[in-house]
Amino acid sequence: MGSFKYYLGRSLQIAGLGTLTAVVILFFTQMSMGTLLTWSLIGAVEFYGGTWLLDGQ
Repeated sequence: MGSFKYYLGRSLQIAGLGTLTAVVILFFTQMSMGTLLTWSLIGAVEFYGGTWLLDGQ
């Protein structure tokens, strides 16, 4: 179970970084700030959720 938790945490961190990178790129398009804020929060929750899972390792 420990290795599953590790890989899930790392996957969430990578997904969060990908989401936040997409938000930075989309900042230079015509997206609304509300949408960008929503996706930024989703990316932060993914990243820090993965970090929280890895904290117990």
